[in-house]
Amino acid sequence: MKHILFTLMGFLLLADYASADSYKKYVPDSAKQYIPDFNKDETSSSSQRENNDFKKYIPEPYQKYIPEFINGQESMEGSFWDDDWNEETPSSSVKSSLKDKVLYGPSSLSNASYHNLTGNGPLKLTHVNVEHSLKVNGPLTGSKIQTAFLEVNGPVKVLNLNVGKAVIRGVANLKEAHVKNGLTIYGFLSAQGSTFKKSIHAFSSEIRLKDSQVQAIVLEKDSFFPDESPKIHLLGTTQVFGDIEFKDKKGIVEAGPNAKIDGKIINGTLQKTDNKRE
Repeated sequence: MKHILFTLMGFLLLADYASADSYKKYVPDSAKQYIPDFNKDETSSSSQRENNDFKKYIPEPYQKYIPEFINGQESMEGSFWDDDWNEETPSSSVKSSLKDKVLYGPSSLSNASYHNLTGNGPLKLTHVNVEHSLKVNGPLTGSKIQTAFLEVNGPVKVLNLNVGKAVIRGVANLKEAHVKNGLTIYGFLSAQGSTFKKSIHAFSSEIRLKDSQVQAIVLEKDSFFPDESPKIHLLGTTQVFGDIEFKDKKGIVEAGPNAKIDGKIINGTLQKTDNKRE
């Protein structure tokens, strides 16, 4: 056990992380004695410490859904409709370990396979396959991620996500996602060129879908924006095969000229928009 912990701590030292405080709480008490006190390093810069503080990426309205992630005041950086999506090439050769892995602190994995993977801190994945469960307590970014079950307590920005079932407690920005068995999200959702074979169940004030397909949508009231009418934006060639339902508060569906809704809009109204607004 000790040699594994020493190996982990040695890796963090070589990576020159300035502070362990942002993820020390995830380390079991019996193992904390092996964590160096990075705060005593007077040469560490404040910018390095900020890079290890992933709480700033979690928007304040949705921090209530993030266990233990509190007091972060900054908003998630970047636009949800930016065009800076670039698929990364794996930096390493194929790894087929097919074992369980638990990570503490900012981590990056490339071109690997696991049975189960848990990340406690910011996690970046490139060409990673998780056979059973992928759980992340912190921001998840990357491309070509595949897993049977995904649970994220933090914001998500992923290109080419292939997942069976997903639960996201935070803002999600997806492109070319394929969700087979349903998505539950606590926060704003933006998806482009994506397919949701079952329903999207969102606890939010807003959803944006562009050039996407979804079976049905259920949008529940967001208590942080009680006076706002919840909105669902259907852009490009988006198609909803079933119903769109607003729970609690009456909502608005804004649909572009090429968007289609085969089902009914329950407790909401439809507003048509033109191409210029897309």
